Amino acid sequence: MREFTCERDGARFAYRRFGEPSKPAVVLVHSIGLDGSMWQEQAEALAKDYQVVVPDLRGHGQSPVSSKQFSVEDLGQDVLAIMRHEQIPCACYVGCSLGANIGMYLGAFAPERLTSLVLANGPPTLAIPEGIVELLCAGAVNGRMAEIAFDMLSRWIAPPFRQTAEFQHLVSKMAGCPGEGVAMALRALAKADRTGDLAGIGVPTLVVAGSEDGTFDAHAAADLACQIPGARAVAILGAGHLPNLEKPAEFAQMVFKFLNNHQSAWPNSMQARTTWS
Repeated sequence: MREFTCERDGARFAYRRFGEPSKPAVVLVHSIGLDGSMWQEQAEALAKDYQVVVPDLRGHGQSPVSSKQFSVEDLGQDVLAIMRHEQIPCACYVGCSLGANIGMYLGAFAPERLTSLVLANGPPTLAIPEGIVELLCAGAVNGRMAEIAFDMLSRWIAPPFRQTAEFQHLVSKMAGCPGEGVAMALRALAKADRTGDLAGIGVPTLVVAGSEDGTFDAHAAADLACQIPGARAVAILGAGHLPNLEKPAEFAQMVFKFLNNHQSAWPNSMQARTTWS
């Protein structure tokens, strides 16, 4: 694993690269309040056969807080800037929550840069009233990230996982995320409505849900998949909003099989042979 930085439009953002640059590329994009480290297990597994690029979105992880409010479209363009920086012509994109919303944008407006798309636990629009969003943003920038992190993750995560040391680590991770970065990301997500973009997504798409996710369950995933041409939906039993962390083996099996089934989309010079355990 190596760490790099990239710049676009006056903003600087960090990313990690796993695997060899000569191999087909996979981009993994995290949820709000966390960072690329949430993909560590999947990145290490994929790196055997893929080049894996894992960004920290603006104001998250090692990426500084943006000097101005950004949009989900800006974050999508940041991902494309990283791909250009790495000279990656096309990649499979895997996004969770906020990362999924970014993926919907890229699937509709930059399909030539994607070979396939995995959207995990991300509705096309945020079903939270604007007033609640602004209360959360105010709390985030006024030193209440620890409280927000515990409340948010307690709602996101399925009950069994809340009893683990990994859950406490996630709370600490989110509590340490800059409040300004979280507030900007929340405002960006609140203004994003990808509903009208779904029919234009032009790459093979898998929609993943955690069965215990109160905001995006199996029914929501099936509904989203119906709006994307050729997409299919799968649900991971017993997982909440972060299935790659709560049920990593099941998530890997579903997502890795999907990638393997769509290797024909890679340019011939970038083919890789992959086996999944």
